[in-house]
Amino acid sequence: MNHVKPTYTQQHRHIAMLTYPDCMLIDVCGPMDVFNFANHALRMLGRISPSEIAYTLTIVAEKSGPVKTSSGICIVADKGYEDLDEGVDTLLVTGSASVDSAVQVSIQPCKIPKCGRG
Repeated sequence: MNHVKPTYTQQHRHIAMLTYPDCMLIDVCGPMDVFNFANHALRMLGRISPSEIAYTLTIVAEKSGPVKTSSGICIVADKGYEDLDEGVDTLLVTGSASVDSAVQVSIQPCKIPKCGRG
């Protein structure tokens, strides 16, 4: 197989998953695994070096620490809203049966600094 190096430069992107109590575990893990696999595939294709990552993944909640999902399994938020000191390129929000009330009560995306590139 002929491996052709791309003519573009792979840009680094910061992906943040905004989560909250009673969210659906699959809505956190599924999308994050997609970006994790993209990092792996880019390495396998030689588009980034084995030590590079194209996507940095961060789980964000109101406060860092455990967040109980709707299944009762806890996930650990890497950072709280106000702990993000680097910009976020893509902000994903988890889903749940009670997403409307979570948006009104728990989620305050306006507190997330530097979301997007302009």
